[in-house]
Amino acid sequence: MGERLARPLYRKRYYEKNRVRISKYQLEVYIPRVTREIQKQIPEKVQELYQKYPFETYGDPLIRKCLCKWGIQEHHLAFQDCYDAAIETYLYSIHRCALCGYEYVEYYIKKMIPFAVIWGLNIHSEGRNICREHHFRQVELDGLEGTDLW
Repeated sequence: MGERLARPLYRKRYYEKNRVRISKYQLEVYIPRVTREIQKQIPEKVQELYQKYPFETYGDPLIRKCLCKWGIQEHHLAFQDCYDAAIETYLYSIHRCALCGYEYVEYYIKKMIPFAVIWGLNIHSEGRNICREHHFRQVELDGLEGTDLW
């Protein structure tokens, strides 16, 4: 019984400790690699899904809605990182649905975009991540991040 309770706690601690590394890997290595490989295998099927589910209709509104839900406005520093991550995830979703033959592409896109926003938030501030990793206190001289003023 104790092992069943310890496993989720271990997973949570592992994720908290390695979330920046995991997020960077997903956005910078895994998603681009998979997208390229699928594009080489079935480019016509991918193109068909791009035409059926254009970014302007299915990608951009969902991304902006998700960012608004998380309270990330266009003037925030994290907006561009999260938006770029969500675009990459939209592309990945289209490619993945083309490969697996999924018919519920819109729902797959809706499912994946929040993950991308979380990954974008995890990696958007290198200084904050370094301080958190080494248990330092972050000090901003100009107060852009809303942290301590010097």
